[in-house]
Amino acid sequence: MNRINQIQIPKEVTKVIRAYINDFEGSQLRHKMKLGDDYYHSENTEIMSRKMLIYAETNEGMPYETEDPYKSNNKLPAGYFKLLTDQKVNYSLGKNVTVEANDPDSLNDTLGKGFQRVLKKVATEASKKVVGWLHPYIDDKGQFKMMNVPSEQVIPVYQPYDKRALELTIRYYQVSVINADGEAVRVTRVEVWDEEEVTYYQENDKTSLFNLLDQQEMFDIFRRDFNNPKYHFQKDIKYGKKTTRTEGLAWGMVPFIPLYNNDAEEYDLKPIKAFIDAYDIVNSDFINNLEDFQDVYWILKGYDGTNVSEFLHQVKRYKTLKVSDTGDAKAETIQIPYQARKEAKEGLEQDIFTFGMGVNTNQIGEGNITNVVIKSRFTNLDLKASQFEGELKEFLYSLIDFVNKYREINKEPPIKVDDIVFNRSVIMNEVELLEANQKQLGVVSEDTRLSNHPWVSDTEEEIKKMKDEREGTVDLNAPIVGDGGGE
Repeated sequence: MNRINQIQIPKEVTKVIRAYINDFEGSQLRHKMKLGDDYYHSENTEIMSRKMLIYAETNEGMPYETEDPYKSNNKLPAGYFKLLTDQKVNYSLGKNVTVEANDPDSLNDTLGKGFQRVLKKVATEASKKVVGWLHPYIDDKGQFKMMNVPSEQVIPVYQPYDKRALELTIRYYQVSVINADGEAVRVTRVEVWDEEEVTYYQENDKTSLFNLLDQQEMFDIFRRDFNNPKYHFQKDIKYGKKTTRTEGLAWGMVPFIPLYNNDAEEYDLKPIKAFIDAYDIVNSDFINNLEDFQDVYWILKGYDGTNVSEFLHQVKRYKTLKVSDTGDAKAETIQIPYQARKEAKEGLEQDIFTFGMGVNTNQIGEGNITNVVIKSRFTNLDLKASQFEGELKEFLYSLIDFVNKYREINKEPPIKVDDIVFNRSVIMNEVELLEANQKQLGVVSEDTRLSNHPWVSDTEEEIKKMKDEREGTVDLNAPIVGDGGGE
């Protein structure tokens, strides 16, 4: 029984749960998750929250700061963070991961066809939110399944002696329920997972207390009878076609697997946020200048108005200005610094790709495009990917522990993994590769040469095709016939 379930009084349970949630909500980690998600979706907080302010005066001559109603305030958030995040994830995981194991077919069958998509999703979460979470479970049909859980829903509680050894996990999220008055309300549901059980609590919209879900509420969620707390999964014991009893089973470990972005437990936004914010300002202000045509400031002499706010109102609305007989008002313009801003944008973009350790694909086509040049431009991305793949390996080994526990329950032998290989998606000069490959004909074995051929994905299948052609079993002159659309 975990430390929360040892408390029976609802007020005390609520106090403990809210302490965990409030501590997490106010943490730097949660703040980074919000920023990372915002910048990934081009909701860059600095530019999107910017206001154009101006100093004005009250009728008594007191200065104050207010939002300028006349100044253009375009907000153009750059999507560099999404570009760099997707680039890193697809570089390492764009092609299927190769798991060198004694029974790779069984492993692939257990993980399922959608595993690569699940892996890319949790990797994206880790890159933008510091850590991504995967929840393995066994469904009602006895099949091994996985679910991505949003990072902002998971509060990990670690063992005191090991920061990465989970003691329990608290998951919380909002649900819609019908309260005692028949009204639809939003409340917080909490799941507390330990090595054996999961306990469900739900907030009462009237008292704000967290209460254990009762038998009926559990049935409404799962459509079958469960106790609360309940075991991780259940196995029906049958006699013939009749279920005689249900046996509760446990993973023996907390069924949440973390994928950290790096050893420092930082997100990828940290080294580039300031450069993206500066780029947004330069880009947005350039459009503001074009929209306003030009920046103007006024030299006033003998102005009859009462304050600066009234002056701006007269100029913007009426296009006229009243001054005394000896007064004067003169507008001075500031030319738009187009070249300076262009150079600033280019410099900031270079900094974003440099410190974000990515590849600016717009520059790959510049100069002499040999594979040596291309490879040199991938150096930073290679370094970042190598570090990330180290975390991915640790994550995958933990996932395979759950797969082997599942196999143990089904009385199947464990899968032994020798290595995990990431097949990076590298841009290469194909013509150069083909020429180099042709020069190796007769120098190395055909198996080695074909395995490095850019057009060959399955070496054994390609050798078989070549053998069939040599033996004449394939007619290269036969016409290509499609399904056709005739009578």
